[in-house]
Amino acid sequence: MSIKSLKKGLGKDKEIHSVTRKELSILLTERKFKAIQRTVSKTVEAQNFFLKTYSGIRSIQIISFPRALRDSYVNNGLPVELAELELQDRQWKIALERAFDTLSSIKAIADENVRDSLVHTRFSENEKHLIRYLLKMPELLQLVLDGKPVVAEALLKRQSKQDKFNETLREAISEMNLERIFSWLRRRYREAYAKNKKPRIKKRRTYHLDPNMYSFIQNGKRCYIAIASLEPRKRILIPLTSRSLTKADFVGNIKVVLRSDGKVEVHRGINAVVMIPPPLPEANDKKIGIIAVDKGFTDLLHGSSGQKYGVGYGSKMACWSDSMQRTNSGRGRMRSRITELKKRIKSLGNNPNSSSKVRALNRKISRIQKNNLGSQKVDKKREFIKKEVQKEIGTAVNTLFKMEEPKVLGVEKLDFEGGAFYGKRINRLLKTWHKGRLQDALVKSAKTNCVRLEQVNPAYTSQLCRACAAVDARNRKGDQFDCVHCGHKADANFAASLNIFDRIFDPEIGLYTPHKLVKEILIQRYRLRLANQGLNEQEVR
Repeated sequence: MSIKSLKKGLGKDKEIHSVTRKELSILLTERKFKAIQRTVSKTVEAQNFFLKTYSGIRSIQIISFPRALRDSYVNNGLPVELAELELQDRQWKIALERAFDTLSSIKAIADENVRDSLVHTRFSENEKHLIRYLLKMPELLQLVLDGKPVVAEALLKRQSKQDKFNETLREAISEMNLERIFSWLRRRYREAYAKNKKPRIKKRRTYHLDPNMYSFIQNGKRCYIAIASLEPRKRILIPLTSRSLTKADFVGNIKVVLRSDGKVEVHRGINAVVMIPPPLPEANDKKIGIIAVDKGFTDLLHGSSGQKYGVGYGSKMACWSDSMQRTNSGRGRMRSRITELKKRIKSLGNNPNSSSKVRALNRKISRIQKNNLGSQKVDKKREFIKKEVQKEIGTAVNTLFKMEEPKVLGVEKLDFEGGAFYGKRINRLLKTWHKGRLQDALVKSAKTNCVRLEQVNPAYTSQLCRACAAVDARNRKGDQFDCVHCGHKADANFAASLNIFDRIFDPEIGLYTPHKLVKEILIQRYRLRLANQGLNEQEVR
């Protein structure tokens, strides 16, 4: 059903939520599977071309206006590297859209990092307002990043004379040191942009299609999807296992994903109507139906109600991660061996007396590549771990919503990452924690179950003692919380979840309050509590 038809009669308490459904094909013939592989490979190459060409900071303005670039390619012709792929027009246009979606996401993250860093600066409110304005204006931002402050200043002053421009900001611009603001923005934006690795698509197994590139066919009891190939007016017919589908089930863009077992998945989107989560109640209201969860490694989620979800996830993840580490370590030794053999071949040179040795070494390299560096087993292993992680996270999140039935769910800011170094093995395990998957699962389940997801500031939630209000890094010892000031003991994740619960209604500590200011607030509260008890810090210690 289309979004327009769903919106008709949609109440104020409802919204449209997009959900992905997967359809599996039957086992395809080798010829058909390879034809799809060639198409997927070429489109991925096109995406990588766009990602490589426009991933730099000098392409900020181009990223914001992909249609202009597309029109220029249509009018002036494709670059040589892209034209050699011999893709149909719709295929390279979809590749351009997908690549620019990725680049736009990277730009949005950089913009958010710059906005967050404004909190720690000494700029006035008007100067901060101007920086936020510059982030929204791609042409101005590009001039600043290219090191053209004079041109940017002239364009900004021209724009400030427009009627829609903020009057307060217009008056303040003349008194601002624009060169200082431009210099800070240029430096900070480059730092934020440099944090992101250059995007590339390594696995060539995904093919995106718009409605003009595929068609749904029903022949008897069998359903088919005919997708565009590299040849014009020739489509590849994919038989699906499901027999209850109709043409109305395929609306909008779809995604074809290649599998290692000779089958393909067809991902289609459906639009569902869900209830809008209720507003956050006042702090003095009864906190019924409100819980907070702390994300952990040993146990995936720990609720403020005392329940644990995803128990034993850490030990399973450690087992999987160590297994992959051993596999990758062995493959690394084989790659090093190949490098040594190639150096030996190079040292022998073109000497005719050593031709037999060169052939023997080449055969040895081929044997290692065939027998020790194949991709089938390791890909199957990675896919297994990926599915197990998804299952563990999905089960934990679904059980949480089913058991607790919350109306409001408090969590730490979902993109928060710590910068501590705990050693190679622990850091590797934490990196395989899959925060992104947990985030997606929480957001998706919250929308599905009509639950308000309330993010809070994560600063010192694991170090704050709820019994005496003391903040100390020594309070947390692994999975145990042991306050060094009052002796209060508890499960570390449970203690953190209670602090997250309290912070939902904390008027002084907002989501973007700097961590140094958070610590000052917590220390002041601790001292005030001691003063009310007639004690001081030295007596407690």
